[in-house]
Amino acid sequence: MLQDAIASWQFDPRIKLNPMLQRIQFWKLTVNPDRSAVLVCGRHLDNVANTYKMPFTDFPLGSVTIYCQSGVLLLPSER
Repeated sequence: MLQDAIASWQFDPRIKLNPMLQRIQFWKLTVNPDRSAVLVCGRHLDNVANTYKMPFTDFPLGSVTIYCQSGVLLLPSER
């Protein structure tokens, strides 16, 4: 699940030790035609902090952006 992937990365030192990423993170999942995907974590939408390649996903949409603010996941419409 997407939420599990985002939650598991919260313990990565690149995120855990970054004060800006502790306040807010922008996550974008992009699904490729072969069902592989790329999950990108950014400090804001144009500033990539980490990129994670996923060999397979069954995520139903072509892409989605989720915000993580102070440990709470939000959709763009909830921001």
